[in-house]
Amino acid sequence: MTATCLDLTGAEGPIIVEGPFAANELFLRMLSAAKGRPVIAETLALTGTSIGAALLTQDHAPSAQAAAQMEIVTDPQWHAYPAAWKASLRSQNR
Repeated sequence: MTATCLDLTGAEGPIIVEGPFAANELFLRMLSAAKGRPVIAETLALTGTSIGAALLTQDHAPSAQAAAQMEIVTDPQWHAYPAAWKASLRSQNR
C-alpha cells in the first residue's frame, strides 16, 4: 500500500522512512523491492510529526548529514513478490 501511495503522489528519488516504520526491517526491505529505489531508514527520529513541525520554522533546508540514516539493502529474490501480489489482485478484481 505504501508503494501504491507513492505511485499515486508521483514521488521520485530515494524514499526516507521515519518513525516506528523505520525500525521495521521487513517493511523497509519490501518497500525497496516494490519501488526499485533506495529506501533510507531515519534511525534517530522516533516521530516525524514533531520533527516536521520543527522544520517548518526553519528558513533553510536541513543538512542530510544531520540525521543518522541507514540505507536498506534488499535481497534480489524479493523483487518478484510485489509483481506477483499486484497480479493476484488484478485477477481477483475481474
